[in-house]
Amino acid sequence: MDKTVMAEILRSADLPGMDFARGLQRFNGNAEVYARILRVFVKNMPAALDRLRAVSPETLADYVILIHGLKGSCYGVNADAAGKLAENLEIAGKNGDLDYVLNNNAGFIQATEELLAGLEALFRSLDGDDGGKTRRRAPEPSLLRELLAASREYDIEAMERALNRLTQYEYESDPGLVPWLKEQADNFAYDAVREKLEELTGD
Repeated sequence: MDKTVMAEILRSADLPGMDFARGLQRFNGNAEVYARILRVFVKNMPAALDRLRAVSPETLADYVILIHGLKGSCYGVNADAAGKLAENLEIAGKNGDLDYVLNNNAGFIQATEELLAGLEALFRSLDGDDGGKTRRRAPEPSLLRELLAASREYDIEAMERALNRLTQYEYESDPGLVPWLKEQADNFAYDAVREKLEELTGD
């Protein structure tokens, strides 16, 4: 997959507890490196979580060491919500607050497992194996303006290029817009395309 497309997918991904934008910044915008590190995170985390499940007064010191490492792993990929939960558990463990650990450990494990499931779904999207198109919140405004400019000039080739890029994705906001624009263009209704885009962009 193209690096730019991969970065766009990561930036637009909506996974609670993950800050993908800051994660990309951490790795200098290199989406391939960030995705590879996320995959390692997902691969290694389940075994570590299993080691957390049985905590007792006798194992609390070892628990603190393990949760410290998991905290670093979470923050390292900008899984900030899970990182904060791990940080709170580490602090409680260091303070000998076994009750807090026992009451909150399962919640951390569950939240992290849900995060891993979400990341695995994201990987399927990155790998092109999600059974459909990549989802975005809304069409890229620059592409809509590119299509608008082409429709004003009746530049069929430029309109086709813009529509081809727009139709690569499915959109959460107004999902029928891009199919409608394509249908109008296919039927040579360029004025309808222009009027709709002028209304949307304010241009």
